[in-house]
Amino acid sequence: LTEDESPVYRRLADAIAERIAAGTLAVGDRLPPQREIARALGINVTTVTRALSTLQEQGLLEARPGRGTTVAARDAGEKPGFVSAPSDQSGIIDLSVNRPATSAYLDAVAALLPRLSKDRHYASLQDYHPPEG
Repeated sequence: LTEDESPVYRRLADAIAERIAAGTLAVGDRLPPQREIARALGINVTTVTRALSTLQEQGLLEARPGRGTTVAARDAGEKPGFVSAPSDQSGIIDLSVNRPATSAYLDAVAALLPRLSKDRHYASLQDYHPPEG
């Protein structure tokens, strides 16, 4: 992992995302179990879970019970899907917190709405999110 001041989960997520972008991890490749990753890096399993969850929200990974975590298939031009949770990434509109609408925020919402119903994650946005976040 890189040595900087960002949170460890973010550095791990970035390292995995870089390997996916570089082709080192290809679509369908299975990641090691979370406990193995944590042990190898000397970090907490919760940190690994948070990193992998972040990548799942971005559409880079898929986790299935009994199959583990694999690199997700993505269309070439596909961008990360809509995420209804606080994020520091650009291009993501956070609707999980009630805040005043600024003109930039309203412009971003207007640009997103026509594409929202076509997003593969749209159905999950119509339901309650897990209480753990």
